[in-house]
Amino acid sequence: KELPSTITSSLGLALNEKECGDREAVEKLRLKERSGGYHQYEEFKGVTRPDPSSNIYLPEAERFDRDFAAEERRRIEQEQQRRQQALANKREQMISREVQRWQMMEEQERREQARIEEKKAKFQAGMKNNPSAAFNPITLEYDSTEQGSKLKQQDDYVKYRADMRMKNLDSKMNSGYNILTGEPRRTRNVPNPPY
Repeated sequence: KELPSTITSSLGLALNEKECGDREAVEKLRLKERSGGYHQYEEFKGVTRPDPSSNIYLPEAERFDRDFAAEERRRIEQEQQRRQQALANKREQMISREVQRWQMMEEQERREQARIEEKKAKFQAGMKNNPSAAFNPITLEYDSTEQGSKLKQQDDYVKYRADMRMKNLDSKMNSGYNILTGEPRRTRNVPNPPY
């Protein structure tokens, strides 16, 4: 669709396409003269002449007065310093996190040990594998502890009492000779008391 050859601007001036140059220039002019306040037209003057408020604007004096190698070196150093600082911060965070983790584990271990000790004292927990007597039923030997020696002394006393009872019964129930052979009987020797 073509535009009419004569376009009236908002100022009431008659413009001809040939006077404006081409269709693009006519549309730029329309945008520039647009009213309503919802659009702000910024005229583009070209790549070599940017608007002073834009990011790419640089005064002519600064363009030729700079040492770009030194600036690039400074930028690289700043970037390296920023990276080193980030690594140092991360390292510190990791160390503090690790210290907290170890402290928490030690505290948990301490609480667990306290709980076990309390159970041992209160319920005698953890004594299931310990024998009730200081005697090893596999090797038939007494433990080499104070409890083992007391148990051995008690057992020796029980054996002594059994021997005494056997001698007593033998002397009361049997005569002094063997009734089958007629030979005199030997009396049982009683060991010395263990204490």
